[in-house]
Amino acid sequence: GAGDSRARVEYLYLILNKPRGVITTARDPQGRPNVVAMVQPAVPSGSRVYPVGRLDADSSGLVLLTNDGELTWRLTHPSQEIRKEYLVTLQGRLTPEAIDLVRKGLYLSEPGAGGKTRRAHVEELRVLRQRKDRSQGDQSLVSVTLAEGQNREIRRLFARVGLKVRRLQRQAIGPVRLGRLPEGRFRRL
Repeated sequence: GAGDSRARVEYLYLILNKPRGVITTARDPQGRPNVVAMVQPAVPSGSRVYPVGRLDADSSGLVLLTNDGELTWRLTHPSQEIRKEYLVTLQGRLTPEAIDLVRKGLYLSEPGAGGKTRRAHVEELRVLRQRKDRSQGDQSLVSVTLAEGQNREIRRLFARVGLKVRRLQRQAIGPVRLGRLPEGRFRRL
């Protein structure tokens, strides 16, 4: 109201290209580096930002950090079905049958949900490049878009069709894209 002397909070929106090995939770018993510490130079003293959703330690790519709680809710709540796009390097032979299965969806058991299963599927799967290599084995580069679900889900989906995820990089969350931002760097939106 009129008697409110608190300064209006300035909303911050930061995009980080998270390297592998960096975690998205604020605290880690193992003391690994986290995304909040990486963007700290851009955060005015007295302000705090939080990552929007999570990205596994062994994945890289787009992390959005903000102090805007409303936006965080809009981007993370399952009801909103925000699309997330990933660039995935796969080890193994990506057959047309495997592509079909992943597109249609497979039942994955929910960890810790009493063996409850739910269908995991991708919104979009595009094969960008396939390489046959005698020494290293076959590798495929694919673009995967999910409307919900976690990053782990991509790994679990491909594991079900016998493919190992070697690298996973998040490219986009909704309209926000990583673009040419180098790994380990951040910019304000």
